[in-house]
Amino acid sequence: MSQVGVLYIFTHDSVFLGEDGPTHQPVEKYAAVRATPNTHFFRPGDFRETVACYVSALRSRKTPTVMALSRQNLPNIAGTSVDGALKGGYVVKDVEGTPDLIIVATGSELHLAVGAAEKVNGKCRVVSLPCWELFDANPLDYRKSVFADGVPVLSVEAGTTFGWDRYAHASIGIPTFGHSANPADIMKEFGFSAESIAEKGDKVIAFYKGKTLLSKLEQPF
Repeated sequence: MSQVGVLYIFTHDSVFLGEDGPTHQPVEKYAAVRATPNTHFFRPGDFRETVACYVSALRSRKTPTVMALSRQNLPNIAGTSVDGALKGGYVVKDVEGTPDLIIVATGSELHLAVGAAEKVNGKCRVVSLPCWELFDANPLDYRKSVFADGVPVLSVEAGTTFGWDRYAHASIGIPTFGHSANPADIMKEFGFSAESIAEKGDKVIAFYKGKTLLSKLEQPF
C-alpha cells in the first residue's frame, strides 16, 4: 500500500522439507501473496532465476518483491536464464514444431517438469513461470509464444492449485494441510516425480486430442 520497493525472502517453501510439520510447510502462501495487489512474487527454480529475482527487486522501486526459496538441494537447469526469468515466464525446454503438451512449473518443481518432458508420449514444451505478475505485463503476442494456441497446459507446483486455471487446463498440486513425512514419501503421495507428471501429461494429451482448445490467455469473456 505504501509502494515501497522492499524485498521479502521466504524460506521453508514446500512440504518437501520433510518432517517439520504443516506449520513449516505452506500450501496456501503462494496464492495469498499472488493475490496481493502491487506485489511481485518470485518462486525461482535455480540460481539464474534467483539472480533475476534480485535484479527485478532492485529495479522495482514502488513494488514490493517476495521471493520464496527452497531449502532443498536443487540442480542448475539447462535452459534457464536471467533474461527469461525477468519476463516472469519463458520457455526452458522446447521442441520442433507445435508441442502436444506444455508443462509449466515453478521453483523446486521445475527440474521435475524438465525430467517429465523426456518421458511424455508426445512433444512436450517446458515453461518456467517464476513471477506471474511480470509475465502478465508482457504483450499478448509474447505470452502466446510461451503458451501456444491449441496446446493443453499442465501446471506443476507444490502448493494449492488455486489460480492456475488462468494458464493451465490441468494441474498437479497439494490441496490439503497436515502432511509431514520423509520428502520422498511426500513426493510419491502427491505425484511429484518425473514419472507421475509424465503419466498425468499423457492423460491430458489424450483428453484434449482432436478437440478445439481455447487459449487460457485470450478467453472470450
